[in-house]
Amino acid sequence: MTNLLYLNPNDQNILRNLVNATTHHKWQFTLFARNQIRELIKTERHKKFFQEMLPTLSSAEQNQLNRLLEN
Repeated sequence: MTNLLYLNPNDQNILRNLVNATTHHKWQFTLFARNQIRELIKTERHKKFFQEMLPTLSSAEQNQLNRLLEN
């Protein structure tokens, strides 16, 4: 995941998978995904993309992403 983000941090599939990872059962992977999203939403472009993605996500993913966007 790190390599994919390094190669193309604007790939929508990678960003969707990153949000999906926030609901993973392994806490280390979840922590990694949350930290990556926190870094990405510092840019307005990524923040807007994640906000637009919200309606297409499951409720668990929406909850996680909303928490990250609010901070």
